[in-house]
Amino acid sequence: MNSKNKGERGEREFAAVCRDEGYSNAFRGQQFQGGLDSPDVKGLPYIHVEVKRTERLNIHNAMTQTK
Repeated sequence: MNSKNKGERGEREFAAVCRDEGYSNAFRGQQFQGGLDSPDVKGLPYIHVEVKRTERLNIHNAMTQTK
């Protein structure tokens, strides 16, 4: 599986978890309004979500991307 497909799958899974937890408006952001400043998952009030599906998370790079 390439990294793009892996990321998309992770975003869809996280959006589904959010919906299961009561955030019925959660959806994968890139599929609707792709852009560099678009969060991976939209529909969570006041939260910018960047989904990372990795064995080794580089938290500093992830936080820089989110900012």
